[in-house]
Amino acid sequence: MSGLPGLSVILVTHDRPRLLADALASVAAQSHRPLEVRLADDGGGTSIDTLPHLPLLELTALAVNCGQAAGARNAAAAGARGEVLVFLDDDDRWAP
Repeated sequence: MSGLPGLSVILVTHDRPRLLADALASVAAQSHRPLEVRLADDGGGTSIDTLPHLPLLELTALAVNCGQAAGARNAAAAGARGEVLVFLDDDDRWAP
């Protein structure tokens, strides 16, 4: 065990599947893999079926209708299991 905390990635999207796929790929490229990724689709209709297959990520997709990023983040964070929450928007990328 590495001694690093379990991370829950909270990722918010709204109808931008191409950007979302890139953001998820950047999460999968990390040397410290998150415990889970909680994807809050804020009324955009992005289907989990359209996302690339990323077997290294445990992905939970939540359909929310908050109309604002903060509400969507809170909805996704509510069920997170990690010791540490980390936040990412669909138009952001993490360096490996």
